Amino acid sequence: MQGLNLVVQRYSGEGRTEYYPALARVVVQSGPNLIFASGEMVKHLKAVTTTIPIRPNPRDEAVGGAGAPPTNKSDDDDPDSSEPP
Repeated sequence: MQGLNLVVQRYSGEGRTEYYPALARVVVQSGPNLIFASGEMVKHLKAVTTTIPIRPNPRDEAVGGAGAPPTNKSDDDDPDSSEPP
């Protein structure tokens, strides 16, 4: 049944990086099974837990997501690419 197996808790440092270390401790102490995070917060979370999986935002430049600078690899090198050469 929908909604019975998922609890979403949202935390924010309100963009104030000086709050991030304490916020990371609060998030980890809440005992989640998984943490989604972005930006600098990923670094702070990883500093306080090695047992809770942390999934960075895939569009986050700071963790090499889609917003990251392009690599030298072209789509022509990717056999799974759906784009024609």
